[in-house]
Amino acid sequence: MSELFIAEPNSLVLRDSAPLESLRANEVKIRVTYGGICGSDLSVYRGKIQHATYPVRPGHELVGVVEESGSVANIPEGTRVVVTPNTFCGECEYCLREQENICPHKKSIGINADGGFSHEFSIDARYVIPIPDEVSDEKAVLIEPLAVIVHGLKKLNLRKGDSVLVIGCGTEGLLTVALADYLGADVTAVDINEEKLKMLESFPHIQATHPDAIDPDTFDYVVEAAGTPQSVQSCFRWLKQGDLCF
Repeated sequence: MSELFIAEPNSLVLRDSAPLESLRANEVKIRVTYGGICGSDLSVYRGKIQHATYPVRPGHELVGVVEESGSVANIPEGTRVVVTPNTFCGECEYCLREQENICPHKKSIGINADGGFSHEFSIDARYVIPIPDEVSDEKAVLIEPLAVIVHGLKKLNLRKGDSVLVIGCGTEGLLTVALADYLGADVTAVDINEEKLKMLESFPHIQATHPDAIDPDTFDYVVEAAGTPQSVQSCFRWLKQGDLCF
């Protein structure tokens, strides 16, 4: 058994993993079958996330199989699962209001808590989500980044025909394009990388273009998926007055 660790910024270590401790009643042991490399994993490696702790085992876009289940975990062995990337206490005022994302005790696996780039690891069962057999590992590994987009587009309450601009055609941007298009929006995507724009050729009714070609005050909604100060500022130039960006 082996596991991958970021010992310190710009230092990866592949090492033999220590035997897992006995499971707590609410935990499951997961054998990892597939993992995605997120932009935040790269940022932790490069030392660009302020709250990261080292050494840390990266990996939060994970697919695996439950090998062992604690006495109250209630997830059968052999279940294929994905995991949620943030832990929470479940007891503070924010958690009781179902705002676990701002729990003051929150930990982010792969950033300031060990992630899943290991042959196997254990985790509290409340962070484990079973997935159906018909969803392949290659698709299931995108569930976590897709959930980010689902949450954001729910907040927008998109209606058919709404105009949506997606800034950035990385993983999150392309998932946004696909989902907004599925919901019936009129979608435009921009990126400065021509290779990324070419990836949208399979969506013939999506306008994919360079930012310089976009007129101001044009869109009902803008989704910023590039993560740069310049793209954040551009959101407000392209957005119609009184509308939303995220």
